[in-house]
Amino acid sequence: MRKLQVMPAVAVNVVPAQRIVIPQEGGSLFTVDTEVINNVASGTQGLLQLGLPEGWTADPAGYDLSFAQAGERHTFSFDVAVPTLQAGEEYEVHAIAQIGDARISGGYQVIRNRDMETRYLFRDATTLVSGLNVEVAAGLNVGYVMGVGDEVPSGIEQLGAHVTLLQEADLASGDLDSYDVIMVGTRAYAVRQDLRTYNRRLMDYAHAGGNLIVLYQTQEFVPEQMAPISARLPRGAEEVSEEDAPVTILAPDHPVITVPMPLQRPILTVGWSSADPNSLRNGMRPIRHSSKPMTPVRIRKGAHF
Repeated sequence: MRKLQVMPAVAVNVVPAQRIVIPQEGGSLFTVDTEVINNVASGTQGLLQLGLPEGWTADPAGYDLSFAQAGERHTFSFDVAVPTLQAGEEYEVHAIAQIGDARISGGYQVIRNRDMETRYLFRDATTLVSGLNVEVAAGLNVGYVMGVGDEVPSGIEQLGAHVTLLQEADLASGDLDSYDVIMVGTRAYAVRQDLRTYNRRLMDYAHAGGNLIVLYQTQEFVPEQMAPISARLPRGAEEVSEEDAPVTILAPDHPVITVPMPLQRPILTVGWSSADPNSLRNGMRPIRHSSKPMTPVRIRKGAHF
């Protein structure tokens, strides 16, 4: 039996879903991108605006919506000006489509699989804005190997760093030494054959003094072959995916925690997800603990996480 899905006249999606804003003297500015999808066969007319905290403004103030047929979609950008922002506080920005008497502030993600019926993941058209006092090294250049898809590069850019998504040609013959940090995204070793093929270049980069950070990986990642220092990730490696799981800092004096600024507990207790090797070798030093340690490894002049 197929599921009957009742859809709204229009769907409103916002990017990003979360936004970090660093408070600045004289105010801060950031961009909210909004996608509107029409589901009415005869067409739709309306108005798109942002619902903002008091004192915030958007440029432009709104967009007229005009669709001729179902399936049409348009993307609209708003520049949001924030006169004052408190670090540690969270604010909500809502995208609202006024269609006749209806106010629609929600959209959906379409999930398709050849072996499954199409499903729709509904969500509010809201960007959660967090004020954060953070110091980032000027001119920080980050190379990122995208895995199954995540928003980490966007988050890094919001902090002020420059991010380059590394493609096969970059991994094969690009100048990796031009990056201050190279990050390998979630489950990249499972979906990127080029990463496995040219992984030795990343190891050489780390041994030569580069900083290599590998995010959550599954069994396709074999530390004994793919990490610069021998380690073991058995099938029973423990995963911590509860975002509210407490985090204990085991090495509060380590530069990973203290440079360029000390990490505070509100940052360390939100959104952790990790699967850690359950054996430590070659003098590895555990840095934090939630269920099992996550261990940065010092490699000559570089580091591997």
